[in-house]
Amino acid sequence: MKKIASLLFVISIAFCAHSQSGYESAMREGLDSLNSIKSLEDFQQVANHFERIASAEKSEWLPGYYAAYCYVVLSFKEQETDRKEKLLEKSEHLLNQILEINPDESEIFALQGMHYQAFISLDPQNNAPVYSVKANQSFDRSMELNSGNPRPYYLKGMNLMYTPEAFGGGMKSACPLIAKADELFSQFEKENDLMPDWGKDYNAQLLGKCNAE
Repeated sequence: MKKIASLLFVISIAFCAHSQSGYESAMREGLDSLNSIKSLEDFQQVANHFERIASAEKSEWLPGYYAAYCYVVLSFKEQETDRKEKLLEKSEHLLNQILEINPDESEIFALQGMHYQAFISLDPQNNAPVYSVKANQSFDRSMELNSGNPRPYYLKGMNLMYTPEAFGGGMKSACPLIAKADELFSQFEKENDLMPDWGKDYNAQLLGKCNAE
């Protein structure tokens, strides 16, 4: 009986290792595709890839995170309002799902803030007062959870750069955050190769604007 139990234990360990290896391989394939995107159609295909992983690996938050990221980025690039709304509905659904899996992950709140920023572009005059506040609250939560994460500083700085000074924005408010993000990007080390690492290049562009002032 002990031999059977030991054999079952070895088999279960081997199965788990194989499953984890398959998950990581699928994730790396998706990240390679994400890093080589050339068209809007590519974004949709990559989002589909990560959603399939998320459906199979319901305890993992990263597949849903990257699918949501694709939809948020797509929404910024999309010109048609109805299409933007549908993309943001998808990203919101995914963000809600992964927050249930990992409610204390800094990266999720940073992306949630970016998601709220995308809502502003739907109707800037009416949405900016509400969603700018929501975005900054998400960025602040992200910073609380991990003060070494550069993405909330970068995104909050970008949000403030394009917010009128009358509403607390402008270059003076934005540039210290962008400079802080630049410092953190230079020090940032991922926990593993599947974790997010985007934003450095565009933050450098924003810093250039700050330095030109």
